[in-house]
Amino acid sequence: MISRRHAIAALVFGFSCSAPFSLSNALAQPFQPAGKAGTKEFTDPVYGFSLRLPAGWKPYPRSSSNGEPPLRLALSTPRKNTLIVSVYRLPRSVANHSEFERIAQSYVDPVVAAYLKSFEITKILGEQKEDQSDRQSMKFWQGTSALHASVSPAVVLSSHTIRYGSNLMVNIVYVSGNDSTAEVKSVDALMNSLSFGGQ
Repeated sequence: MISRRHAIAALVFGFSCSAPFSLSNALAQPFQPAGKAGTKEFTDPVYGFSLRLPAGWKPYPRSSSNGEPPLRLALSTPRKNTLIVSVYRLPRSVANHSEFERIAQSYVDPVVAAYLKSFEITKILGEQKEDQSDRQSMKFWQGTSALHASVSPAVVLSSHTIRYGSNLMVNIVYVSGNDSTAEVKSVDALMNSLSFGGQ
């Protein structure tokens, strides 16, 4: 599965060369040294989910654009790419995996579309979607290759996770304009590190 994601990123680059949130206040405490070398842990102070982030990725102030879910965290990578974590409340809790397709069409697709619009993605070159659900959570993964408004190549990788019994969808969106297999591996590890309080 990991190799498929990295292949998508390589293909992409090959195509063309809810609650109010103050980022500065939230970043004062949620970061803690993590058990794995080179990472730090972020725990959302309101929603309780946690992520392991590469230590060199820096928070920066960013507001949610029109149509985007409420922003929880924005990071800039050493290669000047962007990773965003946001949350979205579904109208009701998700009971089990049988609702996957309905939720994908009704909620995940509009969230992805909002981010593509926000980052001025003008032409989709290709996309791949994967169901990465497990026993605890429904998890949608998507890789999109595209052209940016400035005719630069772009890749958008996103993960959208809802814990069964909850209506909170955590969105992790990575937007890149340059080729970096190592950075994509870091994004993959970050997405896989998502855990919920009490999990």
